Amino acid sequence: MMQLDMQDRYFRHGCSNRNPRLGPGLYARARLQFVRKVYSILSIQLLITVAMTYASMYVEEFRQFQLDYEEVTYVMIVLLIVSEIAILCCPEGR
Repeated sequence: MMQLDMQDRYFRHGCSNRNPRLGPGLYARARLQFVRKVYSILSIQLLITVAMTYASMYVEEFRQFQLDYEEVTYVMIVLLIVSEIAILCCPEGR
């Protein structure tokens, strides 16, 4: 009963972008799946960042590779900036 009251308040405030044919259970499940997907992607990105930081600090061969081939770092920075601009400026990239 409490869930219906909250949904009624949700619709009364003009937030009616939900598909009524899906039903409340399917809508909640889709939202939960979306949240899990986003947090999974963020967790993987964080894990990769930690692994690269660890390798840069404690693996001598990797650190030496970074020092010897610093142009690779510059290429990656340029690719990062170009991809961010493409995502922000092109509607197809979103």
